[in-house]
Amino acid sequence: MDSHIIHKTVVSLIHELVSENPNRYKLDKIQREKQVKELGEIKYKPDIYAYTHHDKCDIYQVWKGETWGDAVTDLIYALRIPSLDWVNVIVINMNLSYDERRSWNGEDAKKIRDIILPILKDDLYFKLNNQFRVIEIKENELENDNMEKLKKRLKNEFNFK
Repeated sequence: MDSHIIHKTVVSLIHELVSENPNRYKLDKIQREKQVKELGEIKYKPDIYAYTHHDKCDIYQVWKGETWGDAVTDLIYALRIPSLDWVNVIVINMNLSYDERRSWNGEDAKKIRDIILPILKDDLYFKLNNQFRVIEIKENELENDNMEKLKKRLKNEFNFK
């Protein structure tokens, strides 16, 4: 499956799960690949962001093929959101062809978190008391006959009812 199709498929699946969760989210405040207005001039477009009924913002960022620099940038921008509650990083762990940037695993994402958070801890611009969740998706979970299982697993890991 093509790299962009895989990314789009996972983002669509997560968007579907978020949209099916009206107990947590304001359904009219779920955005897909749109700029976070709270950040003003900063042009950050996470894969999905959604506002809860308590006006907190949850970020869902899918990493597949991003460089370390892109991943760090995603995390830094997310941490600038004043109403941030959860940062959800979903990594797609699969063998990539030589022309793609990199494959990710959950440990990679946690390393970035563990490097970045201590550096930013004293900077008042960053919100660091939020929750950070990493979910790893393996290549075989993206096969057509496994998509319902994957959806169920993600629903569980996101603690959606």
